[in-house]
Amino acid sequence: MRRLHSWLQSPSRRARIVLASLAALLVADLAFAATQVSINGITFQFDRDYQTGSFVDGMPWVVASGGGVTITRITPDAANGRHGWEVNPTSNEIPKGQQGCDSSKGSCDLVRLDSRLKWANGQIYQSPPGFPQTFSAGSSILKAISYTGGGDCFSGTNGAPARTCLETAAVLTVMSSPPPSNAFRPPYIGSSKPLFTTSSIDFNTKLPNPPLPDVAGTQSLAHALGAFGDGGTWIVHPRGGQAGRNHPRLSVRQPGGAKDAAYGCQMGMALENAMLRAAQSGSLSERQELVNRAVQVGIDLYYASVNGKDWNSQGCIHIGRKPTILFAGHMLSPQSGSELLLGYTGGSQEDDQTMAGPQGAVWGNKGQCVSNSSPPRNNSTQHACDKLRDGGSSLYGPGANGSGKLQPTLDQIRSSGNWSMAAYQRYTDPFYGSAAVGRIYDLEDEWNYPPFFEYVDRIGQGPWRDRCEGHCNDYLFRMFDAYGSGSQLPTGPPPAAPLPAPVLLD
Repeated sequence: MRRLHSWLQSPSRRARIVLASLAALLVADLAFAATQVSINGITFQFDRDYQTGSFVDGMPWVVASGGGVTITRITPDAANGRHGWEVNPTSNEIPKGQQGCDSSKGSCDLVRLDSRLKWANGQIYQSPPGFPQTFSAGSSILKAISYTGGGDCFSGTNGAPARTCLETAAVLTVMSSPPPSNAFRPPYIGSSKPLFTTSSIDFNTKLPNPPLPDVAGTQSLAHALGAFGDGGTWIVHPRGGQAGRNHPRLSVRQPGGAKDAAYGCQMGMALENAMLRAAQSGSLSERQELVNRAVQVGIDLYYASVNGKDWNSQGCIHIGRKPTILFAGHMLSPQSGSELLLGYTGGSQEDDQTMAGPQGAVWGNKGQCVSNSSPPRNNSTQHACDKLRDGGSSLYGPGANGSGKLQPTLDQIRSSGNWSMAAYQRYTDPFYGSAAVGRIYDLEDEWNYPPFFEYVDRIGQGPWRDRCEGHCNDYLFRMFDAYGSGSQLPTGPPPAAPLPAPVLLD
């Protein structure tokens, strides 16, 4: 130490500069050294110091050293079917006939986050293993905090605050080397861990410039950011009807943050709201945060689809996923891997619920119809087959089990002023939001399914244009009406006189 002190006092300026540089590097390195990392009440504890940091979404990373990272504990502790964790989960966890999977099933879901999340046959709960555990680079450790209060969290009844059994979630990613400071978290799903950064997100070229003016219903940017709650990870990989029960209620919120968005349709509208609000004026930092949040979810959505998740038609729960994936690809382009997101060809609720017909695009679950000429499998799918045949005159609908309500064609609607709103009303605002994102960000070609936009154009004018029944967000309609409506409008003469008030057919 005495020699070091003497050396420091040396008149050699070069020596002092070299030492100062080395000291700065040492301090910078030590600043990242940690024996644990914490976020949102979740703590990952290590056996020794490792280099750590965080991604753009705030989630932590740790650099593997000497073959891996040894975790000695993750709190809150997994116990009694609560507070579980998984590593690189996929949507199809268990091969047929293995680990308790019914041999009649093609695959089964392995439930490890919370034992209450078992929803259907073929889903089994398995407790996470104990510690210590060593994880190699390329491991994403997904940890959840379970709801432990009263009531039935699965159904959101008897005092439970939401229809989800999870409060929040976090992901620790094990890296082989420190990522750039502006890196997005790699997808927590599956074994592929592409690394994207914010470097390609140019607000002068990737978003409307100048920003779009406000419309009726435009809220603050902080209101839109409220949809992301505590900033926890959105869990998007579970399949089927249990998916919503995995949406952490403190992280997946509705715009404004006052209510949870555990139901998938609300989650989709929150994403649409964020992408559209980012296109308007306001604080640059808040707009950047909205874009970053949506891009991060889009990355996870895409890699969920690669690993067994299908964003196809299921009621309303998968609306908004396809535009979020395309939006992420648009923002990340031309980075390597962004072309995969922009070329997404997986399932889409929007596409599955619209189809082309002789009189224009119509609503209906096209996958339920056997063919244009063969009879439907049962009464509940009659409406889809009828729409394919005549372009709009159909028996409605999935909720009524094909009960025989006639949905008139556009010409019949214009001539009579009477129409059934049932099929059109239910998803109008979420559909408006998806179409508005596609058009405002010039993604219609990448979307590669014209009937969806044709259908939204059809319901975006005429007597039903401003009506919503079940899952409504007027802001989404206003943004579509102002900036997303297209030229592919239904043909036929306009009504001679104003149409009367709508009459909902029984």
